[in-house]
Amino acid sequence: SKKAEVEKPSKLKKMALGQKLKLSGWGANIRMGIATVIIFWTFIEVFSRNQLLAEFWIDPMNHKAEMFCILACFVALALFFIIRAARKKAQ
Repeated sequence: SKKAEVEKPSKLKKMALGQKLKLSGWGANIRMGIATVIIFWTFIEVFSRNQLLAEFWIDPMNHKAEMFCILACFVALALFFIIRAARKKAQ
């Protein structure tokens, strides 16, 4: 059986995409972002191993207050974006 050939993007398409996304500046940002996540996640791991932090993602039904706080944040963020879009459209 013949495998379907995938069309490779041309160099022109790659350059256009790179210009639109400004990929040249992403390298340092990604490196620093990964390091930051590793540092902060280490605290979560240490605290949870020593039972200093209740991991609500393991048993979310027993952590209703935390789950409602997360839901409220998502609803507030959605409302913010909806209101901001409506204001931009009205201008």
